[in-house]
Amino acid sequence: MLRLIFWRLVQFPVILGVIFAVTFTLAWILPGDPLERAEGRRPPLEIQLAMKKQYRLDDPVAFAAIYLKDVFTKLDFGPSLQYRDQRVADILASGLPVSAALGLAAIDRKSTRLNSSHSSVSRMPSSA
Repeated sequence: MLRLIFWRLVQFPVILGVIFAVTFTLAWILPGDPLERAEGRRPPLEIQLAMKKQYRLDDPVAFAAIYLKDVFTKLDFGPSLQYRDQRVADILASGLPVSAALGLAAIDRKSTRLNSSHSSVSRMPSSA
């Protein structure tokens, strides 16, 4: 069991890296602008230029390098573009207790079901 856990921990960064690389590549290849909102609205030109400079959207390699450095060293995902005055890390942290509780409940329910001696037939009402 410890070998399995160790192997999964070794695989995790590789899988995460592949997912990030594919997502990042698709984001830069597909047409569109990350500053354009779903409704088709765009911020004023000064704000667009400031955001492009801040996030280095003109240079995808620099953007990826700086983004990865901040994410992996500081666990800083930057400010939310949808929720003003909130950081992505704060939004994720606010949902973490609920997600962890649901995950643990699912694990507990699965282990209880696997270790239970009751079968679905024994829970059926008897005909007598």
